[in-house]
Amino acid sequence: MTPPGAERGIRRILIAEDNPVNQRLALAMTSELGYPADVVPDGMQAVEGVKTGRYALVLMDCQMPVMDGYQATAAIRGLPSPLSAIPILAATTNAMPGDREKALRAGMDDYLTKPLRIGVLGAALARWLGESKHIPERGGTPSIVEGGALDALRSLGDESLVKEIVKTYLDDAPRRLAELRAGLEAGDADRALRAGHTLKGASRSVGAAALGDLCQEVEALLKGGDLAQSRLLLPQLEEEFSRARAALERL
Repeated sequence: MTPPGAERGIRRILIAEDNPVNQRLALAMTSELGYPADVVPDGMQAVEGVKTGRYALVLMDCQMPVMDGYQATAAIRGLPSPLSAIPILAATTNAMPGDREKALRAGMDDYLTKPLRIGVLGAALARWLGESKHIPERGGTPSIVEGGALDALRSLGDESLVKEIVKTYLDDAPRRLAELRAGLEAGDADRALRAGHTLKGASRSVGAAALGDLCQEVEALLKGGDLAQSRLLLPQLEEEFSRARAALERL
């Protein structure tokens, strides 16, 4: 069965995402693709949103506070039909072997990697909503941060939006870095993992790929239980953030 939102011809998207940079980027892309959308910051609110029957599809981040995307998907699949049939697309910065399979096993219908690209997102939404419209991928421009890519932002063709998203990043990233440091210094791997994951995704979305890669390295170490080695990367993380901030401020 199709979910209620689809039956009534409504194509409203529910975006479950806790990262403010990625929230703004996803909203901009869905708007340009012609879909109204709302954002919730955690999986529990995503489940409550689906219960309203207002949405035709969920764009679901996998790692969120309160309830992650996997748990939220399981809860949605346990709702009465037809709510349980709503298409759920995973959207995550994880790109490790087995991640796609994990998302599909959890009950998600598709798997998109971040930073999102408007052409890829448009094709996925059209596929799962049974529509033919599709926006082709546009060319990007070189990153303002060496080794990164601003394609996801530049593809929207709105320089004011690019600046808005960069400002959001510059306001939020220092708090994430401080939280990462605090978690590492306190020996709280879960706290550090949450902060590092969020900083990784946001950094890659604004073209700070080197910083995103360092965050991914910290994530891998923490998941392997190596807090000591993770702490050793803090000076590099802070130095790379300083470089990225300087480059982004010049924008």
